[in-house]
Amino acid sequence: LDSYVQSIVFQSGIDNERRPIVVLSSPALPDPKEVNYDDLLTRIMDQMELFVQNEYTVVFFAGGSSHRPPWAWLWSAYRRLSRPFRKNCRRLFICHPTFFTRSLVRIVSTGSAVLSPKFAKKITQVNSLSELAEKIDLTQIDIPPDVLKWNMHYEKEVKIPATLIEEKTGFLDATGELVSTSSKLFGVPLDALMGEKGEKGGIPRVVKDCVEELQPSPPISNLDTEGLFRKSGSTALLQAAQQAYDRGSPVSLKQYDDAHIPAGLLKLYFRSLPDPIFSLSMYPLIRKCPHVEEGDEDSVRDAIIYLQDVILPAILPQSKLILLSYVLEVLHKVSRRSERNKMDATNLATVWGPNLVRSSDPLKDMAMCAVAGAPKMSTSMPHAGSTGKLAGSDLPPTTLGTLLKLCIDRYYEIFE
Repeated sequence: LDSYVQSIVFQSGIDNERRPIVVLSSPALPDPKEVNYDDLLTRIMDQMELFVQNEYTVVFFAGGSSHRPPWAWLWSAYRRLSRPFRKNCRRLFICHPTFFTRSLVRIVSTGSAVLSPKFAKKITQVNSLSELAEKIDLTQIDIPPDVLKWNMHYEKEVKIPATLIEEKTGFLDATGELVSTSSKLFGVPLDALMGEKGEKGGIPRVVKDCVEELQPSPPISNLDTEGLFRKSGSTALLQAAQQAYDRGSPVSLKQYDDAHIPAGLLKLYFRSLPDPIFSLSMYPLIRKCPHVEEGDEDSVRDAIIYLQDVILPAILPQSKLILLSYVLEVLHKVSRRSERNKMDATNLATVWGPNLVRSSDPLKDMAMCAVAGAPKMSTSMPHAGSTGKLAGSDLPPTTLGTLLKLCIDRYYEIFE
């Protein structure tokens, strides 16, 4: 039951009066056919005891639940609330109220022999996360994925009040325009986050979180997920996670319970970089790399030396290379488990290449991402001869896709 309880009730941040915020999430309620709700209630009450000895605020996410507890269970829960529970609860915010919760609030408001109408004054109902953000600092709360997904029924994006943005992430200039030093991660130049050589803050938070979530964690490893980096997770959850990172909110990727979410976020992050890892100016250097012949160690060695001496030093600023190396290591680990996840170095290079390049010529980018040994692409390599070969050579030009495959296969040999 502990895993359910930790998802249903948890402490996250403080309110404007510096009281701890206790989050209750109804979407985390399990199927009553699978869990004994009386035992679950006991665990929830034990968890709440940790927070209620002093004044506290409750945020209750009411919408999006697949399982609604019966009235008898709720009545039992209320009767077990000791005086500190009721007295020390100073505010109760109900986000995404349902017909069920609205009815309950009406009962409390009218008063009865057991329910004090005074408690109704502590209750505020809000229809969306943006409305809730006007009441409390939402960037402190690790909002559960199901809540973020449900919120999209009400709004496309969560909006944080400008005054809070000013206070936390920037300032307003004389014209009233926001000059942001925000925690936004996606679409931000890499040197603004990491510095030229990674001196500012190291690997961006979203990249580090995604890689750590994908690392082996016995008895189940996300690296074993079939089609990792090829298959897509929920578009709605992916968008919700991206927005949470860009708001600066805490994000627990484990709650998403889907390895395709961190995998998709990683690709999205690289794809959104204003300046791609491999710019158009690097294409000629890549084409000149010695041809890699499958099974020929001499040709592989020549290509590795060229990579180390020519291509990798040309990736500037250096923070790009640091980031690329960090992600290639996890791709190497994925490829080592290809018998289970069906993603060998060829497949990984094929799906990752398009996230690392971007020029004004999509066909040129597509050709540059081709992987030797992978299914043929419909376009020939730009600037090659009619046979798709470099002038004066009987061999086709080397592509980024082929070099990515080599980097994934021989990661430790190339980068260490």
